[in-house]
Amino acid sequence: MLPHVVHVVDKYHIIRIRMGNEALERVRRRLKGTIPGKLNLQLKRERKLLTMRQHELTDFQWLAVSGWLNNFPQLKRAYELKERYFKIWDCATPEEALAEFLRWQESIPDDLAKPFRAITTAWRTWRKQILAYFECPITNAFTASFNSKIRKAYQEGNGYSFEVLRAKVLFSDMLQKKARRVETVKVKKRPRFDNVPQNAMYLMIGHMTYAKPEYVTRQVVREVNLVTDLSTLMAEVDTWPTKG
Repeated sequence: MLPHVVHVVDKYHIIRIRMGNEALERVRRRLKGTIPGKLNLQLKRERKLLTMRQHELTDFQWLAVSGWLNNFPQLKRAYELKERYFKIWDCATPEEALAEFLRWQESIPDDLAKPFRAITTAWRTWRKQILAYFECPITNAFTASFNSKIRKAYQEGNGYSFEVLRAKVLFSDMLQKKARRVETVKVKKRPRFDNVPQNAMYLMIGHMTYAKPEYVTRQVVREVNLVTDLSTLMAEVDTWPTKG
């Protein structure tokens, strides 16, 4: 339909986040039958840490993740594959990315081929569109974010007609009222690894527990959106040219 348009696969929703983390999650679920019940429940609760990038983890979080990886070799291999796969998007050119992917694909062990099959199939089917990202780094993030704003506006104004909803969405950024507000928030204190006391956490094959988290209070300045009142919208509509 549009032959001159470059087709780019969204790295966040299809390749980078969904497929990489889903492959790791398949491996975790595969281990359920080999892990005692309480330990399996603890691993399920902390699966969010496994899906985070390693450089995004705090020292305390990495201590927990490394405990799971050291005790379960298959999970460790899957985690390392996931991290290497994400690094493909750090490449600068399509040629470099393709070479990195082929090296990554060759390193997949036989026992992990099935969980990561969705990724290899996607690259075989959509290789041109995936590699197009490295020349046209475009994602669907803006559209997804704006759609989320539309859904929120619709939920907050139950009973809006289509015309009113469209007006609030189209003119909210241009006509909305904003104000700054100072708020006191409570945040969880994140100790550095070398500040964690010896009795804060202990790890064994069959048990993991944490010390009670500490919290600190901070004052933050936030911008509050007072939205757009209908009188302002109606005044804007009155300035529109009329037909005829």
